[in-house]
Amino acid sequence: MRIPSRFMPKYLPPPVGVAQKALWAVLALALIAAAIYLAVLHPLVVATLVACIWCLAHWEVQKAQARRLSVARSRGVEGICEFARSFDCRQVDTWIVRAVYEELQEELGQMQPFPIRASDRFVEELGIDLEELDMTHVPAIAARTGRSLQRCKSNTYWGQVRTVADLVHFFNAQPLRFGGTSTAKAASSC
Repeated sequence: MRIPSRFMPKYLPPPVGVAQKALWAVLALALIAAAIYLAVLHPLVVATLVACIWCLAHWEVQKAQARRLSVARSRGVEGICEFARSFDCRQVDTWIVRAVYEELQEELGQMQPFPIRASDRFVEELGIDLEELDMTHVPAIAARTGRSLQRCKSNTYWGQVRTVADLVHFFNAQPLRFGGTSTAKAASSC
């Protein structure tokens, strides 16, 4: 019997090792020491540079939030049901549909749920960089759905993912990691 996608486990990133934590701590301390050293030598230059960087970053964040809010208001209230209706769920694994929706919603719906559509382009409408998508969201979606990320280059969607629907179809074309169906993996983890 097929387990409904709403029972899919959440993604838990792998734990960070002690050596990696120590490396990041040393790097952070080195950067802080360099910043203090420069601030002592050239306080006006450093203060001006920090203020400019902060203003530019703040302006970019405000602009992105305003754009997302404008898109969300123009679409009204749409949820996972409207998103799932964009796909033929007899051809596309519902676990993939839910995992893609929830992972993107976690990034976009920080203040309120964002109405994600299958036709949304990552860069233009959602403001998600394709490298960020590859590094952050793709491993989480693969882990949640039990899909393998090996042999991605043989996937017909390789290098063609521009919209949310493309991402769903990319994962649907990927083989399952453990053989069988994604529901078998979920049943063994419950």
